[in-house]
Amino acid sequence: MRKEKLSDYFTWVRAIWLNARGETLDFETRKYLIGIYKDQYPNIVFMKAGQMGQSERLISESVWIAEQLGKNVLYVFPAQKQLQEFVQARVNPVLLTSEYLSTKIDAVEGKRVETLGLKRIGKGYIYFRGSQNAKQIVTVDADAVILDERDRFTEDNVPFIEKRLLASKLKWRREASTPTLPNHGIHLSYLSSDQRVWQVCCRKCGLWQEIDFFQNIDFKKKLIRCTKCNKTLDRFSDGRWYIMNPKNKIHGYKINGIYNPTVTIDEIIQKYKIAKVSGFSALQQFYNQDLGLPYEVTGQSIQISELEACKRDYMMPIDAEGCFAGVDVGVKYLHTIVLQRKVDETMRLVWAGAVKDFFGPYDSLERIMERYKIKLMVVDKKPETTKVKELMDKFPSKVYTVEYPPNVKFSIQEYFSWDNIKYELRLDRTISLDYLISDIQNQRIELPKNIEIIPDFYSQLRASIRVTEKEKEPRWIEKGADHYLHALNYARMAQSRGSSGKALLDYYRKPDEGLSPGLVDWLRVKGQRIF
Repeated sequence: MRKEKLSDYFTWVRAIWLNARGETLDFETRKYLIGIYKDQYPNIVFMKAGQMGQSERLISESVWIAEQLGKNVLYVFPAQKQLQEFVQARVNPVLLTSEYLSTKIDAVEGKRVETLGLKRIGKGYIYFRGSQNAKQIVTVDADAVILDERDRFTEDNVPFIEKRLLASKLKWRREASTPTLPNHGIHLSYLSSDQRVWQVCCRKCGLWQEIDFFQNIDFKKKLIRCTKCNKTLDRFSDGRWYIMNPKNKIHGYKINGIYNPTVTIDEIIQKYKIAKVSGFSALQQFYNQDLGLPYEVTGQSIQISELEACKRDYMMPIDAEGCFAGVDVGVKYLHTIVLQRKVDETMRLVWAGAVKDFFGPYDSLERIMERYKIKLMVVDKKPETTKVKELMDKFPSKVYTVEYPPNVKFSIQEYFSWDNIKYELRLDRTISLDYLISDIQNQRIELPKNIEIIPDFYSQLRASIRVTEKEKEPRWIEKGADHYLHALNYARMAQSRGSSGKALLDYYRKPDEGLSPGLVDWLRVKGQRIF
């Protein structure tokens, strides 16, 4: 390769760049990447699904800008810890194993560049920074800024990033992220761009179209079909980037997860089916990560009709043993739910009520433990810490305390943490309630036909509303007393832990069986879908 041709980024990246696994970039099954890599417009926005090749685009162009143009790049991630992991896993292996690039890198002042968050490549520098630290950002004068995973940035510091280009003639800006909420972050930036979408052409009728998960997918045959003539489409065929809004000057790319060659159509369908029975958090992750679309459902609570649909032909109380319980500790009462795990992995409510005491032969948690031979009870850690400790001593290894820690980051799959030494459960409030509401909607929780004899049971389950606010995580807020809602949430966790040692998500493995339309109705009627 002649040296002068390396001044072209697309030529350079094909000739020089290998990813952290030592592989060349895939432009054959990822044809949508060709136009993206050829585009070096000053201001580009990428709204993307996960694993679509954009991080490779951002870091390789950063290295090219430093090495070929001799310019400085400010590469910003949401947090410093994420950035350090990214540099160590995705950047350092590339630079150190490339015969060409290894001769171009240099440390600064003899110090380890990973610690400084700084790489010198040729005559240019790449500054790696987290969006949380404004002081580190304002010290950099850059010719190009890269905002990676923009939707998770500390918003107050974004203006400082923008100002780092003021002294440069180049003034290149790249913004990329999986979206979160409609009209927020990367989605808002995309709406302000020329809104490019990747289209493929139907070989039969000639219609150019962006493949849409809900309009083009044949769920039964697991195929992609033309919306006009119904012929099968090849999602990996030659396509085009079509500009939807040519009046706007910013280049914006919507990178649809349907075009990901590492995921089959069957796998995408299964992800959706599992997500739609697993609650709002799981649905949001599916839309954001798998489809590359913003998603929001807000202002929702459990409907009476959904609770009524959970009723079965039995009366409470019933005789049952080997049950599981959850307790919400209030000022005057201990609101308690007792569940029985059925063979088909649904949960039957066998008793609910508000008792006054921890101990005693009547109206107490001790009585409930003995009457229903409770295998595991999950109880509020506060405010009655002394009484809870006494209960744990009375029933060793059968009582766990629970709390919703405010500053702990959980995930959709791992939204809880069991401590088998201290007998504690730490639980993500929003995600766990999402799963609980999903179980109610899909009738995984059975209620007795006389459930109305429990005062305030329905009203307390319906007292919390799911809200979403800009720059904040979705959350459930209470509009009134919601003790039974949390007691049921704790009991659900207890039965999932204590029955057979299975992972909590195991009983979502057959999403086609026994579904009610509740959550899907919320999604399509009350929810907001943005394309």
